[in-house]
Amino acid sequence: MLRAVSTVFALVVFAGGLMADDPKAKAKSDKSGGKEMTATVLKVDPEKNTIRVRTRDGKQTDLVIDNETQFIGPRGGASKEGIKDGRLRVGAQLKIVMDGKSVKEIHLPYRNVRERLRDTKEEAKEIGGKARETARKVGEKAKEEAKEIGGKAKEAAKKLGEKAKELEGKVKDSSNKDK
Repeated sequence: MLRAVSTVFALVVFAGGLMADDPKAKAKSDKSGGKEMTATVLKVDPEKNTIRVRTRDGKQTDLVIDNETQFIGPRGGASKEGIKDGRLRVGAQLKIVMDGKSVKEIHLPYRNVRERLRDTKEEAKEIGGKARETARKVGEKAKEEAKEIGGKAKEAAKKLGEKAKELEGKVKDSSNKDK
């Protein structure tokens, strides 16, 4: 019985140690140190690194974004675009984590379907344009190479024709000598 109790106690202590090292648990405790609020974007100024928002209680606030501010997508990934992210637009609902007066994190919303379709169409047009330009360049290069090969083929045919006439003349001369 003492062994069973000791084993259970050891497992509880071991599991507690694993939970303490869990990075997700640390992230949650980091967030609790800051003030969270939900706000609606009123204005984004990437040049001044500011975002004007309206909080749930109706107050307008200008948030100053610094190098420490993290922009986090709805699935937990960090945004590489930062304040220039397309999801950070007027009317977007954000969750903001503040540490005093500095902004620690801005949680971005999902892109809406129309934006994703528009972005996809724009990317497709861009890729299509690049593909057409590449095809045009390849076509021009192929024409140049064909002309070059055609010129070489003509030269080779001319030389072969001359060689054939020369050999034909030698055959006639040798047949004349044999008579």
